[in-house]
Amino acid sequence: TSMCAFPHNQNLIAVGGNDSKIKIFDLLTLSSSSSSSHTLLETLNNHQKAVTSLGFDGFGKRLISASVDQLA
Repeated sequence: TSMCAFPHNQNLIAVGGNDSKIKIFDLLTLSSSSSSSHTLLETLNNHQKAVTSLGFDGFGKRLISASVDQLA
């Protein structure tokens, strides 16, 4: 599992894991369906295998991911 905070909004995080998905969460709001989980804003399904690393470009505008599938 890999996680990183958005550089211009530390309340948003990206999480990637073994399910090949990258999920973007808002840490300030709770999900309407569960009072114990944060709001899921977006799910990215671009990888076919486990996400191993997440980061941002030097300008903090583009989320970059690495995966076992080696897709860009």
